[in-house]
Amino acid sequence: MKKNLFNRYLKSNVFWLFFALLLTEGMVSYFHPLKFVYVEGTVLKDHDFVGCKVHKILTGSKFTNTIVLGDSTGDGICVYPDIVKLNLPLTSYSWYYYCDAKYASHVLQEKLKLPISIKNLSYSGSLMSDQTLLCSKLIEFGAKPKLAIITLVPRPFLDTTVNPNLSPVKNYFDNRFKNLSHAKNFRELFENLLISNSSIYRTRSDYATVLFSLGCNTLNRPLNSYQKTAGITQRNKVYISGSEEKINPSICSNRELINDDVCHYRKAYKFDSSVFDYQYQQFEQMLQILGKNDIQIVLVKLPLSKTNLDLLPSEYKDRFDFRLEQSATNYQVKLLDLQNDSRFDAADFIDSVHLNAKGSLKVWDILGETMRQDTFFLKRFKLSFEQQPPIRRTNNDSKLSFEHR
Repeated sequence: MKKNLFNRYLKSNVFWLFFALLLTEGMVSYFHPLKFVYVEGTVLKDHDFVGCKVHKILTGSKFTNTIVLGDSTGDGICVYPDIVKLNLPLTSYSWYYYCDAKYASHVLQEKLKLPISIKNLSYSGSLMSDQTLLCSKLIEFGAKPKLAIITLVPRPFLDTTVNPNLSPVKNYFDNRFKNLSHAKNFRELFENLLISNSSIYRTRSDYATVLFSLGCNTLNRPLNSYQKTAGITQRNKVYISGSEEKINPSICSNRELINDDVCHYRKAYKFDSSVFDYQYQQFEQMLQILGKNDIQIVLVKLPLSKTNLDLLPSEYKDRFDFRLEQSATNYQVKLLDLQNDSRFDAADFIDSVHLNAKGSLKVWDILGETMRQDTFFLKRFKLSFEQQPPIRRTNNDSKLSFEHR
């Protein structure tokens, strides 16, 4: 009887259609073929670098006791040491999904004799307003870290080339990420489930976007109402790359990258008092949120090369340094200033602002030692661990060894 029933299933067109859909979905989810496709003016799911990391952290951070916040400079100091010390073959795409900082965790564990477990919330291009939003959402959805390490560089306070209301982080929480408990009715709940949890729905939408865009450009056809609703315009162009770029964390003072940096930061460093004041208010709001939740804070001004420091407007330097000292005192947070630190030289930078693996290793060693020597901070920090359950470790974590790599 069972055999006959199974044979009937094998002969059923519905069964094979379902199987084909399931197989396609599995292959799409595993291989992410759209990672090689770029549509001008549209963010495909496979390029949603904010969403993939935020989702992992929001849904798996119950045993995280330390977070790192920052922009691409903070992201680099977390990722580069792991690539080198753990021999991770990360690419420009797989980087987006990596939210650990295992070497940094190891260093602070050794220095402070505490079960530190770090997750990296840093994002390329993020402003202080983005970092505050990430921090507040993390706490809102149940994560209660003991320590927040906030990496500071000038651009997130100054950049007038980025509209904070259109940033990828804000867009993600406004349009992509939905808290299902806030749904007002069944229809909204159903729509939120589709957007939040169904990769089939999102992938179908992305493939439609790519195909329509290719068709419109190739055939020079006008758009219909659906295509306009999907956000496609006649100007959308599709680019297909051949491979993923492998991350090289050992680059040292690349002249081409430095020249690109100079062009970029000349625009980003134009001082606008209203922009600076708004972003600094956002920064202080983050300090307030962390303080209200009894989360210890360490501020780290990351080192910059002289080439980059020379581009900074004088109005920023004076106002920022003064206000930062005030904030550190008012909120009783630890401040480590490495911006002009002589222990860093050109060999520690990839370009004029991003540290390479060598420079990143230095940051964690200096930070760990500084925290260890500050007996007042360390005593207060250790108290926060007294009621904390032990960190859940995997077999892979227990085998990590950094000394001989």
